[in-house]
Amino acid sequence: MLACNVQLLGAKKKNLAGFSTATSQFRVGHIEQTEVSQTTPPALKMRACRLVAAKSTLAAHVDSIRGDPSGKQGRAYREEIRKKIEKWQEPPPAKQPKPFPVPDSEPKKKRGGCRLRKMKERYAITDMRKLANRMQFGVRKESSLGDGLGEGYGMLGQAGNGKLRVSVGQSKLAAKVAKKYDSLNMTFF
Repeated sequence: MLACNVQLLGAKKKNLAGFSTATSQFRVGHIEQTEVSQTTPPALKMRACRLVAAKSTLAAHVDSIRGDPSGKQGRAYREEIRKKIEKWQEPPPAKQPKPFPVPDSEPKKKRGGCRLRKMKERYAITDMRKLANRMQFGVRKESSLGDGLGEGYGMLGQAGNGKLRVSVGQSKLAAKVAKKYDSLNMTFF
């Protein structure tokens, strides 16, 4: 007999005539009334019943061929069932933090080309940002809020005229686009 059928031996299907099945105990057979099944927590009861049914089927096969007259194999199965149920009740091991890998010292090899050059030029740091990031030694920081808080201006406007102006150099990409449109005799508004 299969273990799935052994699990259902002695179960009675009740006719509840339309009432709720939440509180009724279906599939309560002889296996679920054993000591092993009764001592397990309710969340693990179905797994324990499946395990007991499987091991009892194996023990029945051993008994049918008269393989172990002393009952040593049956006790070994019972101990195995007890150990497995205890293992299920243990909390899962704590997750160990995974360290970051050591960064490579050499930069990743990227293929060049027109698209990559355009992307690098588009996202490159501007001259204005370079000047704002640079600090002059021994000069008090001037900021956007005026009290030293906020974002500083760095070397912007340090020429002495008090203006925050940077000579705008045209990028190669913008120059190329302008040259292309000039050759087509197009004007921008």
